[in-house]
Amino acid sequence: MCPRTDDVNGDGLDEKLVGAIAEGLKPAELSDQQRASMRARILERTHDGQPPDTETVRGEKIPWREAWPKVWVKVLKQDAAADMQIILVRFEPGGRVPGHPHRRDEECLVLEGEVRVGDHRVRAGDLHIARAGARHGDLVSEGGALVMIRSELYRPPGAGPGV
Repeated sequence: MCPRTDDVNGDGLDEKLVGAIAEGLKPAELSDQQRASMRARILERTHDGQPPDTETVRGEKIPWREAWPKVWVKVLKQDAAADMQIILVRFEPGGRVPGHPHRRDEECLVLEGEVRVGDHRVRAGDLHIARAGARHGDLVSEGGALVMIRSELYRPPGAGPGV
């Protein structure tokens, strides 16, 4: 027989009742895979509290699209009002982005591998900045690379400011 709680409002359990419930429960037999899956789900829920006034963009939920042969782009953020975007660019070996002009500063952080901007080499951990008004040569990666770029929104050649 279970001890009764003195909690008339039903808001909690007394110590005796909690003890009786714990004694009556048998641990579930879980496989290693079930145990790992359950642990991952619990950790995800307990660590998913996003801090106030922040935004987290989950990259795994955004698809890659092929922008040029052997060059894949994932748009992480676009802000039309600020004319700004943040993208990831994955270069397969031999990938090339054609040279282009800039209306605003473009910041290019190489996360993995190496790219050439014209004849200039930029390696993992390097930040390359093309200033507003600059026109740089092709971006090329012989061995492959992952790059994060913060720049103005892309506008196809000949497009007006509203594109």
